[in-house]
Amino acid sequence: MEANELAERRFGEASRRLQKTTVNSFRTLDLVAPGIIEQTFPDVHFDVIMCHDAIQHDPRSNVRSIPSNFDLAGDRLVLDVDKAGRDAADIATGDFPPLGITESPYGYEPECMDKNTFQKDFEQEHFAIFKLPLPVSA
Repeated sequence: MEANELAERRFGEASRRLQKTTVNSFRTLDLVAPGIIEQTFPDVHFDVIMCHDAIQHDPRSNVRSIPSNFDLAGDRLVLDVDKAGRDAADIATGDFPPLGITESPYGYEPECMDKNTFQKDFEQEHFAIFKLPLPVSA
């Protein structure tokens, strides 16, 4: 099953369960492009934005630019946080090493975080909720 097909199926499931909530369709965006969220969703402000497995597939130079696109678009960001301690390795776009954005040198501070108990331990994946704009530790 392709990612878009899976996303559309999950969108339909979520829409049925959350009848009082508006769930926008899955979109493929270049999250590095400045202002991409405001351009794609003009005049829309989100209560919650969920971004899973996007940041960790980009070069480390994009780790700060991608989340900054979310800052003006919503109130909260749900993001996967990997705690496997492999943040130092840079990658090419599309490659993958686990990325712990709560760790140095990024230092994003979540409001809360919980381990993904359904994930294999390779990534040591957690889900975190961040208040937007993202707070960065000194």
